[in-house]
Amino acid sequence: MDEDEKEAALARERRRRRRHGFALVVFTLGIVGIGALAASEDSGDAQWAMAVAAAGGVAMLVGAILAWFSKPGQDRRRLDAIMTYRDRVQRNRTIQLFTMSLVVLIEGIMIIGFSDDLLAGRVSEAVVPLLMAVTVSWIIVMTVMEWDGGSRKVKKFLDDELSRHIRARATGLAFIVLMAGATLALAASVWAPNWTPLVLAFSLLASAGAAALRFALLDREASGDGE
Repeated sequence: MDEDEKEAALARERRRRRRHGFALVVFTLGIVGIGALAASEDSGDAQWAMAVAAAGGVAMLVGAILAWFSKPGQDRRRLDAIMTYRDRVQRNRTIQLFTMSLVVLIEGIMIIGFSDDLLAGRVSEAVVPLLMAVTVSWIIVMTVMEWDGGSRKVKKFLDDELSRHIRARATGLAFIVLMAGATLALAASVWAPNWTPLVLAFSLLASAGAAALRFALLDREASGDGE
């Protein structure tokens, strides 16, 4: 593959990745719509919730179809053939972190679905989504810091100077988000104690999601080719 062919393949691959990213966003929004059923359970807007959930199902279907049609093809395989193993490992990590940032959104919707229980002080009824939020947050942080098992196996390909710089910026943003959330949780514990579990759960998810998304975006920007 000469330089002209490579540039053309890179341009097509960037467009494909944007389409695929859009499809994932549409699919995630569909999940959010279906989550409205849980969020408005036992409320007077059951019909509205069903309509939103139906729209969410359509969005999930459309997103799945778009994702199928924008799946990696020949250009991706040709570019993979000329990429180094290090480049492929770093690209896969970026995709993984971007996907994790979407998982944070889904977890947030789950927490909202149990917000009535949390605000009423029935924390025991929301233990499962709270534990899931904590688990997801820690998994994301461990992935960003390269403490997870998969990252440790290929650490020598991930822990270069650029990655350390990007990690510092991503964790810096996460720290600011976490400090803001902790401040709100402290205020809630004084003036609205029932809000404290909800604020803490969102603080963990928001800080972890900020780290994952910031790292993925900076890494893609640094790569310069969308890969």
